[in-house]
This record gives sequence, C-alpha cells and structure tokens, in this order.
Amino acid sequence: MAAARDPWRILGIPPGSGEGEIRRAFLGLVRRHHPDQFPRGSPEARWHEERLKEVIWAYQEARRRTSSAARRPVADAPSPRRPSFRLHCNAHQRWAVIYCTACGAPLCSRCDPALTGYCGQHRRQRMQM
Repeated sequence: MAAARDPWRILGIPPGSGEGEIRRAFLGLVRRHHPDQFPRGSPEARWHEERLKEVIWAYQEARRRTSSAARRPVADAPSPRRPSFRLHCNAHQRWAVIYCTACGAPLCSRCDPALTGYCGQHRRQRMQM
C-alpha cells in the first residue's frame, strides 16, 4: 500500500519540485492539519492527525527522492581535490595524515614527510615544472 502513495500528490505540488517548494507545501499543510487546532479526542482531530501523518511521510519521501537524485555520483573514481575517504595510506598501511591535493590519495608521514600535500607521483610532476 505504501508504494501506491504518491508524495507529490499528497503535498499538492508537481513531481520534481525543488527543496524550497516542497518545504513551503509541507508547512502550509502542517498549519492546516495540525490536530492541536481541534478539540482533543474529537473525530475531527483524529482525522487531521491521520492526515498529518500522511503529509509528514510525503514530505520525507519527497525530500529523499529529491536529494538522492541530486547526489547521484557521476563516476566511481574520487574527484581531484577531494579525499577518497580511505583512512590508511596505500604504501605503508598507516593512518593517513593528509590527502594528495591532486588525486585524493591518502598519505601518511612516511609517504610525504614534508607534508607538501602531494603523493610521490604528483610531487615529481610539480618538481619538473
């Protein structure tokens, strides 16, 4: 049953809407359906409470779908100037102190004793320049 629900229809916005539009629609529906506006225990309050649960689910689902589409990786290789999130250097299996600014390879203090921020390959290339 959860697969048949459409978060865009529940929020009343077109599919593919941006984060701001999703948030505005969500806040408007929360104001409209919050059960504290109605007498406690009344059928009307219970109905609005159930409706609010559905709105919260739709908001979370829409944000999840929007953010996962925006975060899709372009390639599996680490991008330059971004750490590869490996914690040990490849050569010595020691804790990485820094990452190469050119390729993102993890470097320990043995790999780069001067802490220049470049792996051996890129350090040689920079010296040849």
